[in-house]
Amino acid sequence: MNRNGDFRLAATSPLIDAGNDAYVLNDHPDLDRHPRVQGARVDIGAYEFGGSAITMGDVTGALRIWGGLSAATPDLVARLNVAAGNGVDLQDAMRLARKAAGLN
Repeated sequence: MNRNGDFRLAATSPLIDAGNDAYVLNDHPDLDRHPRVQGARVDIGAYEFGGSAITMGDVTGALRIWGGLSAATPDLVARLNVAAGNGVDLQDAMRLARKAAGLN
Protein backbone atom coordinates (compact mmCIF):
# COMPACT_ATOMS: atom_id res chain seq x y z
CA MET A 1 0.00 0.00 0.00
CA ASN A 2 1.37 3.43 -0.84
CA ARG A 3 1.17 6.46 1.42
CA ASN A 4 -2.09 7.65 -0.17
CA GLY A 5 -3.94 4.73 1.44
CA ASP A 6 -4.63 2.73 -1.71
CA PHE A 7 -3.01 -0.39 -3.11
CA ARG A 8 -1.35 1.14 -6.17
CA LEU A 9 2.40 0.75 -6.21
CA ALA A 10 4.71 3.61 -5.32
CA ALA A 11 7.59 4.35 -7.71
CA THR A 12 10.08 2.86 -5.22
CA SER A 13 8.19 -0.38 -4.61
CA PRO A 14 10.21 -3.62 -4.85
CA LEU A 15 7.06 -5.26 -6.27
CA ILE A 16 7.46 -3.49 -9.63
CA ASP A 17 8.50 -5.97 -12.35
CA ALA A 18 8.82 -8.69 -9.69
CA GLY A 19 5.95 -10.95 -10.78
CA ASN A 20 5.79 -14.07 -12.92
CA ASP A 21 4.43 -13.43 -16.43
CA ALA A 22 3.37 -17.08 -16.72
CA TYR A 23 0.33 -16.26 -14.55
CA VAL A 24 -0.86 -13.31 -16.65
CA LEU A 25 -3.43 -13.58 -19.43
CA ASN A 26 -2.53 -11.44 -22.46
CA ASP A 27 -5.81 -9.51 -22.53
CA HIS A 28 -6.43 -9.33 -18.77
CA PRO A 29 -6.10 -5.75 -17.40
CA ASP A 30 -5.28 -4.61 -13.88
CA LEU A 31 -7.99 -3.16 -11.63
CA ASP A 32 -7.61 0.26 -13.29
CA ARG A 33 -8.24 -1.42 -16.68
CA HIS A 34 -4.62 -0.76 -17.78
CA PRO A 35 -2.46 -3.42 -19.49
CA ARG A 36 -1.22 -5.93 -16.96
CA VAL A 37 2.42 -5.81 -18.09
CA GLN A 38 3.97 -2.34 -18.49
CA GLY A 39 7.63 -2.97 -17.98
CA ALA A 40 10.09 -5.83 -17.96
CA ARG A 41 7.63 -8.14 -16.17
CA VAL A 42 4.26 -8.04 -14.47
CA ASP A 43 4.09 -6.26 -11.12
CA ILE A 44 3.01 -8.06 -7.97
CA GLY A 45 -0.40 -6.86 -6.79
CA ALA A 46 -3.73 -5.78 -8.23
CA TYR A 47 -2.39 -2.72 -10.06
CA GLU A 48 0.37 -2.37 -12.63
CA PHE A 49 2.70 0.56 -11.98
CA GLY A 50 2.44 2.84 -15.01
CA GLY A 51 5.23 5.18 -14.06
CA SER A 52 5.21 8.60 -12.57
CA ALA A 53 2.98 11.25 -14.08
CA ILE A 54 4.49 13.09 -17.03
CA THR A 55 5.02 16.78 -16.26
CA MET A 56 5.56 19.83 -18.44
CA GLY A 57 9.18 19.70 -17.23
CA ASP A 58 9.44 16.28 -18.90
CA VAL A 59 8.01 17.79 -22.08
CA THR A 60 10.60 20.58 -21.92
CA GLY A 61 13.32 17.97 -21.44
CA ALA A 62 12.04 16.01 -24.44
CA LEU A 63 12.05 19.14 -26.60
CA ARG A 64 15.59 19.96 -25.46
CA ILE A 65 16.72 16.47 -26.49
CA TRP A 66 14.88 16.75 -29.81
CA GLY A 67 16.48 20.13 -30.45
CA GLY A 68 19.96 18.83 -29.64
CA LEU A 69 20.34 20.97 -26.53
CA SER A 70 20.50 18.03 -24.08
CA ALA A 71 21.62 14.41 -24.17
CA ALA A 72 19.09 11.62 -23.72
CA THR A 73 20.08 9.84 -20.52
CA PRO A 74 18.93 6.21 -20.06
CA ASP A 75 16.79 7.20 -17.05
CA LEU A 76 15.01 9.96 -18.96
CA VAL A 77 14.46 7.73 -22.00
CA ALA A 78 12.88 5.09 -19.73
CA ARG A 79 10.71 7.67 -17.93
CA LEU A 80 9.49 9.21 -21.17
CA ASN A 81 8.88 5.77 -22.68
CA VAL A 82 10.63 6.49 -25.97
CA ALA A 83 12.85 4.26 -28.08
CA ALA A 84 16.44 4.69 -26.85
CA GLY A 85 18.01 4.13 -30.25
CA ASN A 86 15.83 6.74 -31.92
CA GLY A 87 16.24 9.44 -29.29
CA VAL A 88 13.29 11.79 -28.92
CA ASP A 89 11.45 13.16 -31.92
CA LEU A 90 8.86 15.91 -32.20
CA GLN A 91 6.02 13.36 -32.28
CA ASP A 92 7.24 11.97 -28.92
CA ALA A 93 7.32 15.48 -27.45
CA MET A 94 3.77 16.19 -28.68
CA ARG A 95 2.52 12.88 -27.23
CA LEU A 96 4.13 13.74 -23.89
CA ALA A 97 2.64 17.26 -23.93
CA ARG A 98 -0.85 15.81 -24.49
CA LYS A 99 -0.28 13.36 -21.63
CA ALA A 100 0.98 16.10 -19.28
CA ALA A 101 -2.05 18.24 -20.13
CA GLY A 102 -4.40 15.33 -19.33
CA LEU A 103 -5.58 14.97 -22.93
CA ASN A 104 -4.42 11.32 -23.28
